[in-house]
Amino acid sequence: VVGLREVYEDEEDLHLVMELCQGGDWFEHLIKRGRYTEAEASAVVRSVLEALSYCHSLGIMHRDIKPENIMFEDRSDESCVKLTDFGLAAMFTEGGPPLTEVLGSAYYVAPEVLRESYSKEADIWSLGIVLFIALGGYAPFDGANEREVFTRILHEPLTFKDPSWMLVKDPKQRATISDLLSHEWLATCAGTMSPANCSPRDSFQPAAGSSKAEVVTAPLAARRNIAVRPSFLRRLPKGSIVAAVAAAAAKGKEVRAVPDAVV
Repeated sequence: VVGLREVYEDEEDLHLVMELCQGGDWFEHLIKRGRYTEAEASAVVRSVLEALSYCHSLGIMHRDIKPENIMFEDRSDESCVKLTDFGLAAMFTEGGPPLTEVLGSAYYVAPEVLRESYSKEADIWSLGIVLFIALGGYAPFDGANEREVFTRILHEPLTFKDPSWMLVKDPKQRATISDLLSHEWLATCAGTMSPANCSPRDSFQPAAGSSKAEVVTAPLAARRNIAVRPSFLRRLPKGSIVAAVAAAAAKGKEVRAVPDAVV
């Protein structure tokens, strides 16, 4: 998870200064390269899963997993991966009532989010879409507009030669983080699952008339609020980025974070 360096407050807002990530975000790298090898993609995804495991253990859903929110500490091949932007994060309770607010980013939103009843499993779906794009070079559900994309997410079947372990539409049947971290493909980078088995498309392309950035980052909701409980603050380590965001939300303040790649 991205580090928190400084916090300062004015009359209206709490400002967060996060660590500098000089390696850019994964979206930038995907646009330049088109696709990743299985070994490269699995290393990044494993790091994100570990970050999500930490967040979920604290009862936090990210709710906006996408390449733009996965950053690299530097531009070396061994760079650490950082999960960023908790502006849409929310608390959840195991076995408790589902979340209902529809938000996220168009290509990555889970079917159950569109149905307005979801929990932490939606983060796994979104990361599965990111992995699909990284390996295949295109989004599995696209369309001429958001409505068409959402219709396909809800109803279009997605089949693999191997089980689609992250992209199962029923969240109850979807692989858990524990399942994924112990999966042979992530453990050894020797799996054969690839989106290339599904379609011959060569690269990730947006709908006609839109840039790649416009399509992939299109928000489903303008509000960037965080639902937290007071007890949440007591369970987080001091200096944690999620603790700072939760503190701001508890005060009813909007969080305007300094971009991760900007000092």
